[in-house]
Amino acid sequence: NYSVVPNGLNEFQQMHSATFSASPVPGVSTNEALNFLKTTAKEIMPVGMSYNYDGQLRQFVEQPGVVFIFGFAIVFIFLILAALFESFREPLIILVSVPLCLFVALLLINLGLGSINIFTKIGLVTLIGLIAKQGILIVDFANKKQEEGLSIEEAVIEAACIRLRPILMTTAAMF
Repeated sequence: NYSVVPNGLNEFQQMHSATFSASPVPGVSTNEALNFLKTTAKEIMPVGMSYNYDGQLRQFVEQPGVVFIFGFAIVFIFLILAALFESFREPLIILVSVPLCLFVALLLINLGLGSINIFTKIGLVTLIGLIAKQGILIVDFANKKQEEGLSIEEAVIEAACIRLRPILMTTAAMF
């Protein structure tokens, strides 16, 4: 009488386990793929069985949401800028461009040109820093021009015109 037995039993967190690997097709976000896996697991898994995540998906599930990370980054940058400029007005002016920039980046991701994972989150936080840096340079330059006697409108226009080329070069270097 012959029988087949496994060579070894896989374990994950001290429980017998089987590994299932999958990758979402292009255009499907990690969150959509995760919801599909959860729904399918509820439908086909017997009572008493459970599932868990490993690798990048585990990091995705356990890490705080994108909104929390971006909110924290913006508040952190705002507080640093408020201390630097000794004012609450300049940091608000600087950070006005950040939501617009994040909207465009998240729109492109939502259109299927990327997915939200740990690398995307790091890139978006870096983007917040880059946009804030460019805003700092423009506001600082405009403040200096205003001290030289230009009106607020003239100082802002001149600062934007002079800083456009360096901003475009820095942004292009980030790609």
